[in-house]
Amino acid sequence: MRLRRRLALSRRIHRILRDRLAFLIQEFYTVLRKAYEARQKLNTLLATLYPEYSNAVAIHGLEALNEGAKTLSSAVEVIAGTRNVMGVSAPVLELSKAPESTLALPVEVCNTQAKRRELLETLIAIAEYEKEMIRLGAEIARVKRVVTMLEKSLYQG
Repeated sequence: MRLRRRLALSRRIHRILRDRLAFLIQEFYTVLRKAYEARQKLNTLLATLYPEYSNAVAIHGLEALNEGAKTLSSAVEVIAGTRNVMGVSAPVLELSKAPESTLALPVEVCNTQAKRRELLETLIAIAEYEKEMIRLGAEIARVKRVVTMLEKSLYQG
């Protein structure tokens, strides 16, 4: 009698874990799609901003741009938190403070200064998505091991 109850409980747990695995995989692919789109956005942003930056480096020199940029590095603030995705702790990152345009940098990097916040937000989103994919992947592997073990023990006969 006790073995029958344990068998029924094991089958219920197997079904629940199999459903959880399907949802985790679905969530992983959703996050993967978001990360891919964010990387595409980052690539297009960098492709538009790099020629302007390289022109400014050619005109003013790298040292002059680095000296002007030193005043901006302390003005970036990111708020970090977590959220629960199917029992997995996923990071939530938000840009709270970004550097404003300054006159310390040359006019040639004006467009770069205007797009700085968008660039930082995209980088932060990529970091968030990639960490979430790592954590979801680890949880998928763990649940898959348990499901496989239960399948072997329950349905081996």
